[in-house]
Amino acid sequence: MSKRLFFVISVLLFNFLFVVSAFAMSNEEFLKICENGNIKQIKAAIAKGADVNAKDEKGTTALMWAKYNPKPLEPIKTLIKAGADVNAKDKRGQTVLMYAVTYTHSHEVITHLLKSGADVNAQDNEGLTALMLLARNEPIWFPWDVDIPKYRAKNYKSIRILIEAGANVNAQDKEGRTALMHAAEENEDPTIITGLIKAGAKVNMRDNYKTTALIRGAEYAANPAVIKALIKGGAEVNYENYPILIVALFNQNNQAIIPELIKAGADIDAKDKNGLTALDGAESLKDYKAMDILKKAKKKQNDKKNNKK
Repeated sequence: MSKRLFFVISVLLFNFLFVVSAFAMSNEEFLKICENGNIKQIKAAIAKGADVNAKDEKGTTALMWAKYNPKPLEPIKTLIKAGADVNAKDKRGQTVLMYAVTYTHSHEVITHLLKSGADVNAQDNEGLTALMLLARNEPIWFPWDVDIPKYRAKNYKSIRILIEAGANVNAQDKEGRTALMHAAEENEDPTIITGLIKAGAKVNMRDNYKTTALIRGAEYAANPAVIKALIKGGAEVNYENYPILIVALFNQNNQAIIPELIKAGADIDAKDKNGLTALDGAESLKDYKAMDILKKAKKKQNDKKNNKK
């Protein structure tokens, strides 16, 4: 090849690469289109060579951004068809399936991701699975603008979809907590508790701190119906070194929860490692309403004993 011909080819190649780079789309631009653009814009960007596995500085992929799209299903389908990795993780270790159950609440999106090979049992850096994230549920910040029964029914169906796809209901995060424990602590819907137990969740399983779903619920549950569902599902109410009634004292809704625990057989006289009972705890906290409930329950217990004599 002559030097002259080599020079001409080099100039042409340089000009071609310059033109391509001038019109190439940055990852940031493509991710923005996935978030806000319509399907035609997304397809056009892919046709021009946009990287369907592009990530931002937090590791958020194009698929993850697409879940924020006003109409997320078609963009997600298009990206997957073009080769987007459904099991890619962001810097927190979360997958697009985890994003979908947390943000979109779309059964169609969740189902399509699973059919496309999304790992239903993938765990993030904290050991959380999609099922755990869905079971604990995000708070309803504006309840006056939400049809709560409809919202809960939709959430329950999403959980059923994950379970039917093979989600491990007894998987544990890094603190040893299961989906049932997360639900007992943070979800106000008792049907979620019942559904998980029916699907095989071990109701008396313990985490790294030796607490169970009922112990978590006794301390944090906002809805007494969650406690009822756990008890009906076979939850033990008496634990060594964990007097459930003492735990329940710290629940802001303890006036409704303590009677349910007593009715289920919680030991009123159980003592913690310091030798204190629930009544001692209530007196220490100056929780007079809880004191009244416990004193009445104790009197009723003593009356029964006396009648048997």
